[in-house]
Amino acid sequence: MLTREKIVLHLLSCFPEPLDKISLVKFVFLLRHQTMLKAMSSFYDFVPYKFGPFSFTLYRDLERLSDKNLVVLKDTEVALSQLGRSLLPQNTDSLSSVASAAIADVVSEFKGYDTNTLMKHVYRLHPWFTVNSEYISSRLMSRTQLDQSNRLICTIGYEGKSIDTFMNDLLKEDIRVLIDVRANALSRKYGFSKGQLSSICQKLEIEYLHERSLGISSKERRHLDSRQSYRILFERYGKRINTDDHDSVRWVSEVMEKTPSAMMCFEKDNQTCHRTSLANAVSSLNGLDINHL
Repeated sequence: MLTREKIVLHLLSCFPEPLDKISLVKFVFLLRHQTMLKAMSSFYDFVPYKFGPFSFTLYRDLERLSDKNLVVLKDTEVALSQLGRSLLPQNTDSLSSVASAAIADVVSEFKGYDTNTLMKHVYRLHPWFTVNSEYISSRLMSRTQLDQSNRLICTIGYEGKSIDTFMNDLLKEDIRVLIDVRANALSRKYGFSKGQLSSICQKLEIEYLHERSLGISSKERRHLDSRQSYRILFERYGKRINTDDHDSVRWVSEVMEKTPSAMMCFEKDNQTCHRTSLANAVSSLNGLDINHL
């Protein structure tokens, strides 16, 4: 079991009654942002959604815990199951003193808050996460409306990022279209396979497009062990997209010229990813500057 899942179980054990899902998310958010758990890289990240900060990863983990019969999920509530409470000691004994103290501090300070009060507290301290709130009167910030003259060719890699951090990065740049330029839009990492990513994008009002013809096959990426091997690969790729796939490049150029967009692939370092060559080709058509997020 993941440490972050153990923390969720420990947190739920502090509440004898089922906990409202919105409140649970806010408690976990406070653990991330107001305790020493902010230094825990594998803990939950968040993205602005309907009721403020939200974590798709947390909801996925709750489903996993439900499948193990450790929690009971209802439409709006979540609680430890009887099995979950009976197995709690063996599932949480390995938690660090830092994690245990963080949970105790947050529960002690906020346990008496109802859902609305907890939401308002989080909104006030972290206004960015109100930008997509369904409670329009509670929005303390709005998504940036990019001026046409400031349009950029944005690229982004998801290596080392959770789906929540990845989507948050897109929202902060007011990205409205995500163009996936992987040859195969598959990933073992939650949220980054085509079906999952498309669904999450739709929930956050970002259009997802997959242009597989502009990817590089895994076969072509074998034996990349030097700058020279990368240079040869990207030179060959550049020639291809400027001849055989020129229509696809032009289509991407037109999309990015009209709408704030980002092209995505896996690699964190854009210098080891074909998206840099593609961005250069797109820029040569529409004249926009390039921003590697």
